[in-house]
Amino acid sequence: MVLPVNEQIAVAPYNELMVSRVTVLAATLNAGAAFDLFEITGGPILVEALFGHVTTLTGAGALLLRLAHTPDIAIYPGTGLVNICAAAGTIATDPVDTLYIWDGLNGDAIDPTTKVGICDTTENAWMASGGPLILIEGVISQTSAVACNAGEIDFYMLWRAQVANSRVIAQ
Repeated sequence: MVLPVNEQIAVAPYNELMVSRVTVLAATLNAGAAFDLFEITGGPILVEALFGHVTTLTGAGALLLRLAHTPDIAIYPGTGLVNICAAAGTIATDPVDTLYIWDGLNGDAIDPTTKVGICDTTENAWMASGGPLILIEGVISQTSAVACNAGEIDFYMLWRAQVANSRVIAQ
């Protein structure tokens, strides 16, 4: 089930696989700023996959994708935005249908690939790395050290509610 862009899921059934999608204009991804992709509310979720899909050619700006999570409540004093993956290499002039795939490991980058429709080691790493990512209430955002001037990317997240009221809202 793929939801229309920015459609909110009212309440996710417990432990049922859900898909959330948000479309991002690459030109709005400013250098040094966090761009909110998804908001997690109502309780923790289990993320099974998180990836981007280029739907319009990206521009010449050498954007470096990085995903982060900002919990609503600081778990430790002084914590806020926490990177959940390393920065990818440049996505300048990536063609339509390029996928940005993150393997679920904290230190690994969300890497571009044109391997559409096949299962390679990057996609399999979610389970090989010890399982999915659990996130508490907060915001998943994209951060970058460099701005991009054009393009469009759809970000998808496959997730499961861990309590009855968990939900994900596309930003």
